[in-house]
Amino acid sequence: MEGSNTTIVISEMGLKNANEGNTKVSPRLYICCDHDIVRADLQGRQRLGRPAGEDVPEIPVMNQHVSKDHGVFMTSEEGCEYIAGNSSNGIYYNNRRLYPTARVSLSDGDELRIPTADKIDILIVFVNTGGRAELWEEFRQASRDQLTGLNGRNGFMNWWTANRDHREYGASALFIMDIDNFKQINDGFGHSTGDEVLRFVAGQLVKAAGFSERVCRWGGDEFIGIIPGKQESADRILKRLCKEISESSIIDTGMSVSIGCVDLSCVEDRMDLCSLVSIADKALYETKRNGKNGVEWSA
Repeated sequence: MEGSNTTIVISEMGLKNANEGNTKVSPRLYICCDHDIVRADLQGRQRLGRPAGEDVPEIPVMNQHVSKDHGVFMTSEEGCEYIAGNSSNGIYYNNRRLYPTARVSLSDGDELRIPTADKIDILIVFVNTGGRAELWEEFRQASRDQLTGLNGRNGFMNWWTANRDHREYGASALFIMDIDNFKQINDGFGHSTGDEVLRFVAGQLVKAAGFSERVCRWGGDEFIGIIPGKQESADRILKRLCKEISESSIIDTGMSVSIGCVDLSCVEDRMDLCSLVSIADKALYETKRNGKNGVEWSA
């Protein structure tokens, strides 16, 4: 399966297993762009497109060349249809270009491809059988943090390299967050509860950032991510995140997170992600020094 630089190589045995495992599963998409594979579960009417500010489609695709409204998927018990949107770069169905309002009924293994100007085309695969779903889950998990399902450090760094100069992130914040007293949570409640806390926090982060590609598990109980928009807006989103986590009942004694941020519109060099994280880390230290459970910004 190939769309310019986005190439998925499947062995003959893997393809054989996918074709033989024809037990029906819930319909889903696997969206492939460069090094990343994202799963989107299908149900009802869902818009495909590029997130813009607080407008996040039900099926987001992060690429500056993808339209904000690239079409819709209509899923019911009878099956799934894709209706093409009026996008400048278009979309291909099994290598045939679809024009605006064209409708196609999707079958297991069907491919949609969005060509992009940067030669990294986006491949979207429709899946609704067990064998093919198992195969694509293996692909997806290979590039993800196994516990939280988020990007790992390398995956996020690749994503930032590809996206840092996009207009979407001209005004944005980079944050680093850790879970307050996480060692005590592990020691007092056990590592299985600690794992549950990490998964919960990861889910809250995805909601705050808009979609999963904007956040990653940096290591241990540390997460980093990008919030598009000006500092005032990002500060409001992250403070709301702190409040929602502190009010959760996931553990009896309560929990909280501390966050340090850097306003990327004030940074000359956005290329060195590790240096940016170091700046945000100093702000995180200030949050800890000021009593934790809050947000601080680098000077």
